[in-house]
Amino acid sequence: MIFDDPNYESNKALHSEYAELRHKCVTNVAYTVDLIIPKGEWYTGKVTVSFDLVLMPDRELTLDFRGVRLG
Repeated sequence: MIFDDPNYESNKALHSEYAELRHKCVTNVAYTVDLIIPKGEWYTGKVTVSFDLVLMPDRELTLDFRGVRLG
């Protein structure tokens, strides 16, 4: 499931049924975020997500990410 919003302007809501499925399947979620923030308009980085899959879902699970600006 990919939401295409090249301008990062739309609000993509997570449906409660899907959120409940992820809650049942995934525990112990942890994020490591490494950013390179040079002077200027752009930045790069890497996000590592670790978790325990406690129940195999009957459909695809996705990660949510939205970000284009640092404030």
